[in-house]
Amino acid sequence: MCLKLLGASIVLAGTMGTVTAAPKLPADVQAWLDRFEQCEHWAGEEPYDEARGKEIDAAFEKLNCKNISADAEKLEQRYKNNAAVIKAMKDASE
Repeated sequence: MCLKLLGASIVLAGTMGTVTAAPKLPADVQAWLDRFEQCEHWAGEEPYDEARGKEIDAAFEKLNCKNISADAEKLEQRYKNNAAVIKAMKDASE
C-alpha cells in the first residue's frame, strides 16, 4: 500500500507491521515536485470570469509554471544516477 500525502510518499509493508518511509529526496527535487503539483492544480482550474483568469495567470507566473519542464530536465540531468529522484519525478508527471 502506498499513501500520498502532500507530495510525500509513505510505503507501508504488510509484514509484521513494518513501516518503511520512501527515501528522502534532495530539497531542490522536493521543491520541484511541490511546484509541479501546484502547476498541475492551476492548469486544471476554469477561468470562469476575468478575475478568476487573472488569479490563475498570477499563480502560473508566481510558480514559474512555463519553465517546469525545463527545470525537470535540469534536475533529471543533475540526478541521473539517483534512481529514487528519477522515479519520483516520473511518477509525478504520469
